[in-house]
Amino acid sequence: MQTLLYLNNYANSFEYINIVNEKKYPRQHLWGVDYLSNHFSVIFPYKTFKNNSKNRIKRILYCIKYQIYIYRNYHNVDIIYAACNHITEIFSLLKIMRFYHGKIFYINHHNNSIMFISGIDRIITISDDIKNILVKRYPKYKQKIININWGGDTTFYESFVIGRTEEYTFIQNGKSSRDNVLLVKALNIISKSGIIYCIDNSLLSLNNEKIIIKTCDISSIENIRLLSICKIMVIPIIITNKSLCGLTSFIDAICMGMPVIVSDNAFLGIDVEKENIGFFYRAGDIHSLMEKMNILISDTDLYNIFSRNCMLYSYKNNYDKFCNSLLKLISQ
Repeated sequence: MQTLLYLNNYANSFEYINIVNEKKYPRQHLWGVDYLSNHFSVIFPYKTFKNNSKNRIKRILYCIKYQIYIYRNYHNVDIIYAACNHITEIFSLLKIMRFYHGKIFYINHHNNSIMFISGIDRIITISDDIKNILVKRYPKYKQKIININWGGDTTFYESFVIGRTEEYTFIQNGKSSRDNVLLVKALNIISKSGIIYCIDNSLLSLNNEKIIIKTCDISSIENIRLLSICKIMVIPIIITNKSLCGLTSFIDAICMGMPVIVSDNAFLGIDVEKENIGFFYRAGDIHSLMEKMNILISDTDLYNIFSRNCMLYSYKNNYDKFCNSLLKLISQ
C-alpha cells in the first residue's frame, strides 16, 4: 500500500477521524483524508503546521523551518497531499531537482501564488472562479489545475435540521473578511433579528435586543446550533476582497436548508440564483443587501422553494462526492 503524507494547519491527526465518526465534527474539514485512509497508508506529521504570526518575515521563516522538518522526517513517502497553502514548496523544488520522486497534490483555496509549480502534480481548487484565475495566471500549467467542488457532511447536519426553530431571522457565522458593520446597519434599518459570529470585539457595542454578536471561540457543534435557531444565512464580504471567501458558511447553510444572501465578490464558483438557493447582492451596497433580505422575509413561498433546493443541492454535491473525485485524481 502506498504511503500518503497529509499536511494541514488544523484537524491533522487520527484523533479527528474518531471525532467525526462520533458526529462531533463535520467530516468535510478533514478534506478527504478520512476517505483516503481506506486506500492509502496515511501518515500525519508529529508537528502540525501552525503559522499564526502577523509578521511576514516570521511567517516565511516558519514555513521554511517547518518544511525542512517535514522533509527530514518524511522524505520517503509516495504521495504528499496538502490541504493548505505554502507547505510543499521545498518538496516541489526538490522534485524539480530530482531529489524527491513522489507525487505532490495540494489545495489552493484562496488564489495564492504558486512557487515551483512544475514540481507539483496537481493543484486542486474548490471553486471554479479560483481555477479560472489560476489558469489565466499560469496558462502553461493549466492541465495541472483541477477543480473539485467541496461538499458538506450531510449526515452530520441532519439532526440539527430536524430541530430547527428559526427564532432569529438572519445569521452570519464567518470570521474572515466579513462586512459585519454593513449587515448590522441593514438589520437595524429593516428591524429584523440576527446573530453575528465574528472575531471583531469592537462590534460588541452594537448588541441590542434584536442583534446578538458573539466573538468568543465556539465548537463546530455550537456553531451549527446557532444556525439551527436562524432562518437565512448572510455572507457579507468586504468590498476589497479578491479571493474565495465564505464557502464554509455557504456549506453550513445549504446543509441546514437555509437560503443564502451572498455578496457578489465571494468567488464561490456557484451561481446561487441559477440554483434557486439564494440571492447575490452588490458588495458594499446596503440598499442592494436590504432589497434581497426583504424579498426573502416577505415571500414565504419563495423562501420554502429556496430552502428545499438548498437541501437537494447539499445532497447532490456532498462531501462523499468530493472524496470520490479526490481519490480518483490522486490514484491516476
